[in-house]
Amino acid sequence: MRSFNRRGWGRALLLMATVMAVVAVCLSGCGDDNGGNSGGGNNTVYTLQISTNPIGGGTVSRNPEKSTYTAGEQVTVTAQPASGYSFVVWSGVSTSASSSVTVTMNANLVLTANFQQQSVTSPDDSLSHTHTWGNWVVTTPATCETAGVETRTCTLDASHKETRAIPQLTGTACNSGGGESYEFVVIGGRKWMKKNLNIETADSWCYRNSPDNCAKYGRLYTWTAAKTACPNGWHLPSGYEWDQLAESVGGTKSFYAGTKYYWLGAGKKLKSKSGWKENGNGTDNYGFSALPGGNRNSDGSFHNEGYYGNWWTDTEDTSGYIPYRTMGCDEDDVFEFYRDKTDGSSVRCVQN
Repeated sequence: MRSFNRRGWGRALLLMATVMAVVAVCLSGCGDDNGGNSGGGNNTVYTLQISTNPIGGGTVSRNPEKSTYTAGEQVTVTAQPASGYSFVVWSGVSTSASSSVTVTMNANLVLTANFQQQSVTSPDDSLSHTHTWGNWVVTTPATCETAGVETRTCTLDASHKETRAIPQLTGTACNSGGGESYEFVVIGGRKWMKKNLNIETADSWCYRNSPDNCAKYGRLYTWTAAKTACPNGWHLPSGYEWDQLAESVGGTKSFYAGTKYYWLGAGKKLKSKSGWKENGNGTDNYGFSALPGGNRNSDGSFHNEGYYGNWWTDTEDTSGYIPYRTMGCDEDDVFEFYRDKTDGSSVRCVQN
């Protein structure tokens, strides 16, 4: 098994990241005898990424109009719907329903203006207005036993609703008798499960073999087991899909150690608001609620619960090792590391 010394590497990493000015901060020993990340930093110049959904549904302007902003600077962003569309709500750093919002630049931020196409009044509709639908919301999660339901509500009259089915979960996970239900969040246009997979399969374990840890963190899978553990309609995300996730929440992709990467600021927004040691909790801006489930080494030892969360990708490196994504209590970023495929890491499924 390849060994990685994760203590102290944050300083070297940030010296190599010449794309921005970062102040290195060394935190007290975070992790256990298996080692952990240390260090971190805050840049003083941030970017604001704005977009529209759907494309062509409207335009977005910002004031002041700049490519980068200094820490603490305020930016007013205004959405203007195109003809035949109406503005619904912001997503990302703001969830306001007002078409104009002001954000404070304290990180690299992502903001999307969501527009809804105005529909024609149907002949049997007694209302004088046209329907303007809100976003789809999961009202009944799909499980291995039953289909789920999504609902959307007319923003002009809450008594008017539409529903659609979420297919019943099937496949390896359900055949193993798990039967858990998994809600999802939409980030970067993809549906991600809101919690780690907790379906018992061969070559999967609870942290320190405690069922309570499975209930809290999900199971730890070998890479081979992880590739087939997600229910039908879901899959183990690729490295590219993890990249998109980190960049969609405003993470800035940077290089370290040659060909490896980290995404500055993404971990803070993806980590849960509680459960991380050393005051390492996140802000959970998008409901991803990443938890520090630790890892299992191939020798059967467990490490880093409360300090680090590790998630497999579906990609095998040419060396035979597997790239995975990790978040730590002492960092606000998402990092790429490699580990032996017989080790145990968490699984977060993404919808096909």
